[in-house]
Amino acid sequence: MKRPVTILIVDDQAFVRKMMGTALTSLGGYAALEAADGMAAINLIRDQAQGGGAAHGRDLLETAARGTNRIDCIVSDINMLPMNGLEFVKAIRSGLAPIARDIPIIMLTGHTEKHFLAAAIALDVNGFLVKPVSAVTFRSRIERAMASPGALKPEGEYATLIVPEFDAKDLWSSAAAMGRAAAPIRAGDLAGGRQLPKRMDILDLKVGSRLAEDLRTDEGVLVAPAGSKVSPSLVVAIKDLSEIVTLRSRVAVFEG
Repeated sequence: MKRPVTILIVDDQAFVRKMMGTALTSLGGYAALEAADGMAAINLIRDQAQGGGAAHGRDLLETAARGTNRIDCIVSDINMLPMNGLEFVKAIRSGLAPIARDIPIIMLTGHTEKHFLAAAIALDVNGFLVKPVSAVTFRSRIERAMASPGALKPEGEYATLIVPEFDAKDLWSSAAAMGRAAAPIRAGDLAGGRQLPKRMDILDLKVGSRLAEDLRTDEGVLVAPAGSKVSPSLVVAIKDLSEIVTLRSRVAVFEG
């Protein structure tokens, strides 16, 4: 049986991910993975590379069969937190993400600002999609990107590229992007000494750590927002809530 073409959809709006994933799978021959920002996507890619271990929480709404998925193409939004789409692409092209540098990448955007698009072109993305996206256009862009991967520059040229700051917001921006609730993560941080979020089981949360993403139930109900300090009362509340509702079992945190 032929393996479906697996597309990783990276967008901080859950309804956009779900809409695009449904449109994609309805075409037949495609499978969709979802992540809410660049760092969540890198964690998902790492899980896939390590044998397809399941990843739960805001960063991944659906996982495919464990250990059988190779990501064939990435479709990424631009304006996301904590890692935006351009920093995510920069991490891939500069060899800092656990995936082939030349994987086809399509930028999904509501932005038309030239400095954002110019940076995407400098990162050698393989195509663009403007929201909202039809299923037919979606498929044609993927087919074109995978048919013409293009040649890459040396890793160092991407590593030194300056990605512009995001101060523009549009109707597609998430609450996190609008409110700047999370500290940005840049591609260079993956190679440096900056502390990056660690994903762990919610029942293993330690007092004093800080949530790097929203803690929610499986139905999407907010329990504690990103940035919250893990207090003794929150630890107790999580244990109690886990007996009443289904909580997403893993969450990203900053320790210490």
